[in-house]
Amino acid sequence: MSIIRHLERLVGPQEEHGNPVGQPLDTTPLATQNLEKPACSGAPVPPLSAVLFDLDGTLMDTPPAVARVFRQILAARGHPDVSPARVRALVGTRLPNLLATLLNVGVDSQEVEEAVADYRRLYKLHVTPRAEALLYPRGEKRPE
Repeated sequence: MSIIRHLERLVGPQEEHGNPVGQPLDTTPLATQNLEKPACSGAPVPPLSAVLFDLDGTLMDTPPAVARVFRQILAARGHPDVSPARVRALVGTRLPNLLATLLNVGVDSQEVEEAVADYRRLYKLHVTPRAEALLYPRGEKRPE
């Protein structure tokens, strides 16, 4: 089952929420929409046009898999191994900056550009196919 189908099981298909599949989403932040009254005063709230989920490390237990991808990238370039804890401490940093730190090179270097491409390829190859298996069980609190 795809991650999209899993999420649809939780919240219903897009069509039920007023957004036919393939149609552009209204991405106007609620704070900038012209509402007659603030939402907290009981005024109707416009229907949601999108729900964004933070998957990596929030809904899915991906940090160990992501750490393995980073360690593969380092090994392929002859860099010393790095602990999974070190990688995990850097997660949340922009990908090019994270790789520049691990590779000990400038963020604008060719090596970082190539490492970013490798990361995306390896993530799709090793992490994405396991997405359903990596989902935290429903109701399980993710580790802090």
